[in-house]
Amino acid sequence: MLLVIVITTLAVVITAVVSFNAIRQASSNATNVGDRLLRSQAQEFLAHLTNDNAVEYDLRLNTILEDTTNAAGYTAEVFSSPDVFVPGQYWLASENMVVASDGQYMNGEDDLASVFVPNYVPVDESLDATLEQAAYLDFLFPAIYENNPNTVAI
Repeated sequence: MLLVIVITTLAVVITAVVSFNAIRQASSNATNVGDRLLRSQAQEFLAHLTNDNAVEYDLRLNTILEDTTNAAGYTAEVFSSPDVFVPGQYWLASENMVVASDGQYMNGEDDLASVFVPNYVPVDESLDATLEQAAYLDFLFPAIYENNPNTVAI
């Protein structure tokens, strides 16, 4: 009888050890599968996020490119058509520009655009005519600035 009890106890202990090892192995396998799945989901999320950001930035850059192209065309038109964009007809340098105490030529803060000419640049009628013609860009740049929230200055 003692032999039966020893054999039964031994069988129960062996079964318990084998079961414990099987449960531990299954737990380890489940952890590894969970880690791989989580890593895969994170990689997929980051790939989608990166792609979405790239598409968004591409759209922003295309808008900037389009605005820059339009601004270049408009600027070329302003400076190549002085008969249409007559210097001094819209904005007069003589009424808006002053020579500051340190010799810089600049406009007032109330003007739409800031003009600054360093003190080493000679101020003459040619410069005033260029500034007066460039004032026609006031019609273009505010819209570009307002339509692009990432624009800091033009």
